Amino acid sequence: MISVPYRHDLPVYSQVNNNIKTLNSKLLKLAKIFNHVNIIEPANNRLLFTKHGLHLNELSKELLSNQLALRILSVLEEVQVNDNPITLGWYDENLHVNVPSIDKPSHALTPTNYQALTEQVPKRIKKLPVTRQDDFL
Repeated sequence: MISVPYRHDLPVYSQVNNNIKTLNSKLLKLAKIFNHVNIIEPANNRLLFTKHGLHLNELSKELLSNQLALRILSVLEEVQVNDNPITLGWYDENLHVNVPSIDKPSHALTPTNYQALTEQVPKRIKKLPVTRQDDFL
């Protein structure tokens, strides 16, 4: 989750910014209860907003996307370190038993192999769309 940034188009003493401050504090309290929730707090520097002060500028969006990417990668690393994947064995027809696959590599999604997985060429040959000529109208 991303906390709500302040509005710099309004005066400092405005009720809207006070409401945003209380909302962000409530979000932080709720996030502490649940261990699977992460909150990213964007910088509330006036230089990171547009001229009118309402929207984030290009630099702020870049910083926010970098924070989000780092948080996702840290969660993926925690999952990789903490959880061992449950692997299923292959079925041997001659023995009629399930043999555990110890020597087969794990295909868990990690930050290192994510890019390689997204750049793979699809193996399925796409069919051309067929236009139907037997329209009843």
